[in-house]
Amino acid sequence: RLCKSCCYCCCCGPCLGSVHPCMSPEYLEPGSVLTVKLVQITEMPQDYETQEIVVDVATDDVVDTNDPFVWKHSRHHRVRDGKCKFEGDQVQLDWHGDEAWVVIRVKDYTPMNP
Repeated sequence: RLCKSCCYCCCCGPCLGSVHPCMSPEYLEPGSVLTVKLVQITEMPQDYETQEIVVDVATDDVVDTNDPFVWKHSRHHRVRDGKCKFEGDQVQLDWHGDEAWVVIRVKDYTPMNP
């Protein structure tokens, strides 16, 4: 993907965004979608006091950028007795095929105030 991006910039960057006959912006689009299905957490740490969590998922792109839009978020889920069932919740990521790993993090759910 980095090579594709570099080729695109070298060939089409000087055109200042005009349509170049040799390449199109679709050239950099992801080839497919990776679906991560969340099943359950069976044992939360005992000192973990939150009642609701959200799961964030990203590919290794998150290492290269601080862009918060790289993370895809699950719905929020309730934790009971150290367990959480996700009831088949799914998170979909753009998949280019050159990613080295998927990063999954669990965070406290904090609703935004209007």
